[in-house]
Amino acid sequence: MSRILIPQELNGKVDAPSSKSMSQRVLLLSAFLPGHKRIGPISGCDDEIIALGICSSNGMKIIKDGKYYNIYGSFTNPELINVGESGTALRMVLGLLASRRCSCAIETEGKLLERPLKPLIISLESIGCRFSMNGRTLIFDGTNAKYVSEISINGELSSQFTSSILLYMALNPIDEKIVHIEGEINSEGYLNMTADILRKLGLTIKRTGSDFIINGTLNEMNTSFEIEGDYSSASFLIAAGLLLSGKGIEINNLKKESMQPDANILNLLNGLLQYGENSIIAMKKDITSMLEVDVNINPDLAPVIALLGMFSQKGASIKNSDRLSGKESDRKMAIIQIAEAFGSDVTEEDETLYIGPCRDDISPALPISLDHRIVMETILAQSMVSEKFIVHNPESLNKSYPSFIDDLISLGFKEELE
Repeated sequence: MSRILIPQELNGKVDAPSSKSMSQRVLLLSAFLPGHKRIGPISGCDDEIIALGICSSNGMKIIKDGKYYNIYGSFTNPELINVGESGTALRMVLGLLASRRCSCAIETEGKLLERPLKPLIISLESIGCRFSMNGRTLIFDGTNAKYVSEISINGELSSQFTSSILLYMALNPIDEKIVHIEGEINSEGYLNMTADILRKLGLTIKRTGSDFIINGTLNEMNTSFEIEGDYSSASFLIAAGLLLSGKGIEINNLKKESMQPDANILNLLNGLLQYGENSIIAMKKDITSMLEVDVNINPDLAPVIALLGMFSQKGASIKNSDRLSGKESDRKMAIIQIAEAFGSDVTEEDETLYIGPCRDDISPALPISLDHRIVMETILAQSMVSEKFIVHNPESLNKSYPSFIDDLISLGFKEELE
């Protein structure tokens, strides 16, 4: 499947899609806790659909009301859970299964089980959980899982490992618990998001150095939880405004004071944006200084910062870029290939990738990708130099932002129907 886009001047208003980082955490918690929950707005990306499927697998009833979901019922031990290709779902659900002393088969797709998981397995094995593999299925046995007051987890590879342990401790019936984080904490903002969500649900959580101290236990979940607009996906709309909109794009449902780590895009683009009430306004601007992003803090912003750097006067630097090679694809290599295709000079020093301004006299053939964020980067890069171009694998956008192309069309792009 492919789509043919004809770039035009972009103007107007658009709603940011729901934050899947936030919605996944809330939906997965609701899958393991009895009660009546109303959660939304939810845009329906693949990862959110996976989380809703886990709710059903755990015995919950689901009623859709527009972009909101009413989820209610009592938890039942699932025999089978499908996490698709969602690394977040797989990692988070392991801690929750341990908290309920479940045993079940976890079906995965693609190369998900080839991605890092060992630090989380080591931590959960220390409390009595057992793991085995059968092809693409992970067999989890938590029947002998112990409830402990202290547990350690290595935080260097992924904050999702530590978030999973926080979720285990949140449902652990011991009143006061401590999570010790070993090593440097990676993507700390996502860990703080998990803690903030648990606080909103009633737990007391304090941070002391590398330790999280948790008081209380989640036994039920009766709540209405509002999901913020997603800064990770909206960053591409912001880039579209800065590159392609003379009058401006207003992106709604974005809280300036957000718990999302990728709200840091506002700091990275300081002085280039305007603000409404719960909205961001982006229009064409000359970007005269080098843009910078640290992948250890905001890995999902690397493609959009690379894109904007290519079309700026000074380029972009991407710190700790090696970590991008372990994402859904080798995102580091994809970013380099796009930049070089546009004539940018690309150099690397001490794990920092430097991308120079691109040439304005070429219209390159770009590599085809299945990575949702690379596809969005490619669409906007092609829009700067092409009168018409083909979007290959648009279905890959379902991973995070299913309506990205339709939103660009609503803002002014045209589509040539095959």
